[in-house]
Amino acid sequence: MLWFYFSKRRYAMSNNIIFIESMRKCLLRIIGVCLFIMLMNTVVLAQVKHQNYFTRAELHITSITATDGNIYSSILYSNLQQTDEQSKPCLPVKYVKLIIPADQDVEKVLIKDTSKVAITVPFFVYPAQPPIPTSTSYEQLNFVPPDSAVYGSNQPYPSDIVKVVHKGYFDGCNHIVTLAVYPIQYQPKSGKLSFFSVVDFELELKAGKMPIMAGGIRSRKNQGIYDGKFTNIRTAFQKTFGHHFTNCSDSISLNIRTLLGN
Repeated sequence: MLWFYFSKRRYAMSNNIIFIESMRKCLLRIIGVCLFIMLMNTVVLAQVKHQNYFTRAELHITSITATDGNIYSSILYSNLQQTDEQSKPCLPVKYVKLIIPADQDVEKVLIKDTSKVAITVPFFVYPAQPPIPTSTSYEQLNFVPPDSAVYGSNQPYPSDIVKVVHKGYFDGCNHIVTLAVYPIQYQPKSGKLSFFSVVDFELELKAGKMPIMAGGIRSRKNQGIYDGKFTNIRTAFQKTFGHHFTNCSDSISLNIRTLLGN
């Protein structure tokens, strides 16, 4: 009987050891999977890609006579804004807003692919002028002549076809980056334009310095007001910029869909 008792205890202890070892291996597997997922998320969040397409039919080049008496080439693109740095060439620009992880920042912009054609214009491109006031007492402003340093050079303007122009946070934890995409580069001295029909770029990210802040705690009344305002903003944001996020990674797209309420 004593022998049977000790044999039973040894058997139970052996089973416990096997169970503990099995649990240890299982736990190690779980930790390994978690670390792998975290690593994969880090890799995914390290890049944001975006593609832009422009058509030649939407590009309009005309000749205009300015108040200084000179003829200039006017470069317009349908539904795009114009650069507004006074005395510099006035060219089309597309502003793209992208959401990146709240704890990261843009290290640099990498141009992955482009497709361009060369166009020659007969006159200098019209220089950007001061904005026209809407006041009824508005007086005609003096014409701002072309910047001789830019127009006397054959260096492409702008020097970069994609650049970060603004970074900010919405509601504390949504990091929104605004980029300017230029479908036209201009070489003033030779009168050549480079029209980019495709601009495919990627943001290389780095750890950010801005501390992440969660949205504030609001009273029920204030939260109701906030929700109403945010619904209007979110709808407008989705209609205007929603299509810019289709090429983001799955994890970033999830954050975007959360923001847009999808």
